[in-house]
Amino acid sequence: MHKFRRSDLRFGSDPGLSKIRFIFFRLAAISIFSIAFLLSFNCTTTNVIRIASTDRPLHAVLIVKEVHTKPCITLYGGSCSYQEGAIVLRRGFSERELSSKCLITKAGVPDGDITTNVTPAGERIAYRCGKKENWHVIYLGSENRAFLDCKDYNIFGNFVWEGIPAFREAAPAMMTRQCPVMFDDLAAEIRGSIGASAVTDLLIATVSVRAPRGISMDNLQAWDDEYLKLSASEKKRLVPVFRDALLGDSAVLALERSLRYADFSDPEYLPAMKARMQKIVNSPPHYETDSSADMMLRMIARSDAQEGARLGCREIERELKRGATAYLAGAILAVASAGYSCPAVLAALENSRCDAAFYCPRGQNSHICEASELAGDIKKALEGPARALDFNMRDRALLAAALPLSESQAILRLWQERHSYTIDQPREPSCEKLYISGRKGVPCHCFDALPASACSKKNNVELTCLYRVDDTAKKIDQIVSP
Repeated sequence: MHKFRRSDLRFGSDPGLSKIRFIFFRLAAISIFSIAFLLSFNCTTTNVIRIASTDRPLHAVLIVKEVHTKPCITLYGGSCSYQEGAIVLRRGFSERELSSKCLITKAGVPDGDITTNVTPAGERIAYRCGKKENWHVIYLGSENRAFLDCKDYNIFGNFVWEGIPAFREAAPAMMTRQCPVMFDDLAAEIRGSIGASAVTDLLIATVSVRAPRGISMDNLQAWDDEYLKLSASEKKRLVPVFRDALLGDSAVLALERSLRYADFSDPEYLPAMKARMQKIVNSPPHYETDSSADMMLRMIARSDAQEGARLGCREIERELKRGATAYLAGAILAVASAGYSCPAVLAALENSRCDAAFYCPRGQNSHICEASELAGDIKKALEGPARALDFNMRDRALLAAALPLSESQAILRLWQERHSYTIDQPREPSCEKLYISGRKGVPCHCFDALPASACSKKNNVELTCLYRVDDTAKKIDQIVSP
């Protein structure tokens, strides 16, 4: 009988095993070479099918491209053939390609149409993919920009340009309709072809809508970027827009942008913000109002501490209903700055991590901070930029908001005691290895030191293990793979 030796694990230690490995690697090499050989002869062909064309005033051709790749080598059931709808625009010896919606279907090749239009206001293309289908309009810009208006034009027969808006008028509508257009591209085209004043017109018309930009997934910031580029005189044109948004029942984005840039020396604004904030806290919880609520609560608290704290507490209660584990900084600061009694903050205090910045002085652990030691930081944060709190300051604001409540003392005492709990766990196996292998519920070794989550009431979970906190025995136990 062959006796197993550790050396058998080494390549070449057993002749039979070595032969099997040699055959395996040879087959793998042949497979790789074969795939590389086939790919070297890979051939992609494109069949261009002409649907419609026009020569005046612009030369444009509506086409469908059928792309085929042979030999067909795919992964995960992919296809080696696909279609692309396109418009080929020719100017002299140059050629530009735009995307279209026209594709070949089971009914056959589309019987579409295309027409173009040139006026002092700009160049446009209109096309449709079938005689019974709607027309689509594309506005041509400089630097190879093109803007597809997602409005469908139900025009029977030949397309009539009369009544179709020029680019300047169509631009805001494209944003309102959420067409596949980037706001920064739109603004750049308007600035270059029409002028800065027209960009202001665009900002006024789109103050309440999303503004996607090409280099980011952020679909709001592009509006702010363009506003900040305006001259002082152009910014003045938005003052009445901001005023209407603040004093009226405006859309959330209009309110948010107005709160960011309006001049709050107007005495009418404070009562209007209190009323709007009251409406928000009475409404179902929703993340879209977070930014506006944060800014309003800070401003209200600076002028009327008790009313700001009351509204801030209501906002925290509202967030609890949606299951939030972290609250708006403005709400916590408003409560903390007034010394307001708000029981809703206790839920967050109970779930604080062991590394929460509750100790004073900073960087030491001599004692949990008292309200008087936090007052200066709270005042400074309340007057600072909205939503700009680091984790440590958020911890300290939460602590300051909870200290007026007598129930906070027991929570903080338990939080402090848990720092010294022992850990009851086996030496082996490693929870991380069990987690990677997918074995669940197995007792394992997870911690070399007390986990920060151990001081939380509910969140006693780590990535690679689950555990129990036993406050009676003052230890962490029942550590298993998740």
